[in-house]
Amino acid sequence: MSATHLKSRFSDFLKDSGGNVSIEFVLWLPLLVAVITFAADTALYLSMKAQVMRIVQDANRAASIGRLTSAAATETFIRSALGTYSDSADVTVTIANSMVTTLVEIPTGEVTATNVLTAIGVDTMAVFGEHLTEI
Repeated sequence: MSATHLKSRFSDFLKDSGGNVSIEFVLWLPLLVAVITFAADTALYLSMKAQVMRIVQDANRAASIGRLTSAAATETFIRSALGTYSDSADVTVTIANSMVTTLVEIPTGEVTATNVLTAIGVDTMAVFGEHLTEI
């Protein structure tokens, strides 16, 4: 092969645009996967937060009308309702000054699929609720 022939083949290679779409796809794929993963984890996180908020509101309402008679009973109610969602939830309930106050903290890794949110610094999902007592 002569130098002229190699130069001609190299020149043809540089002019050929076939395969550019494949290369761009391969370059963009990791970013697309990261965005989709982040969106899925965020959706799981927000869905779980709404479910936990509903449990907290139900428990606070039950405590405020006297169906649950103490902070310990309210905490037990919340823990049993959270049983399918989290084994290590931290539940704090106080009943004082005509107010039922509840704080539930769950590690983010227990409510997401891939821990992407944990990687960016969201370590705990916290749900806070207050309800005035009616009795």
